[in-house]
Amino acid sequence: MARLNLTIPDPLYERLERLRDRVNVSKVCAVALTKELDMLEGSTVMTANSKAQRMIERLQGMKNRKERWYQRGFEDGEDWAAERAEPHELRSVLDEWEFEEEETYHLGDAEWPESFDRRAAIRRWVSDEGEMSGLSLPPSGREESALSTSDQDAYLRGFHRAVQELWKAAGPDLRWLTDEE
Repeated sequence: MARLNLTIPDPLYERLERLRDRVNVSKVCAVALTKELDMLEGSTVMTANSKAQRMIERLQGMKNRKERWYQRGFEDGEDWAAERAEPHELRSVLDEWEFEEEETYHLGDAEWPESFDRRAAIRRWVSDEGEMSGLSLPPSGREESALSTSDQDAYLRGFHRAVQELWKAAGPDLRWLTDEE
């Protein structure tokens, strides 16, 4: 197999490093390069196999995007719980946020803590992703409109899971918080 050096923007590299164990960079690049060369050579023939491959790639992309938004929610939840969360906010997220497996949730479905600016967080993530994929930021106050329902659900679940995991790890040392009202 031939080897090739690849240059990518620093922000993309940083994102890749966080998920390196879940991304086969060589495969992703080979698929993208094949598509680009096929298009330039004019040899794209729509056969059942190529359509099946397109379907696989599209659905895999949806899965990867959902995983990305879950991870973003997880990172934001972790940072918020560790750095800014008030005791009553932690209890609220832990006690009042309940998710059913078969349900899909929107960002507006949750009672967000005052100390977490979800719109700014979403705006930052959409801006980062937009640089790489051509997404454009919606007007302020409509950040959620840039995300699919699946993305919103994944972000919420990731945020909640991070808070749960941090609470579980810190719970014995913070037991006094559950007694305080």
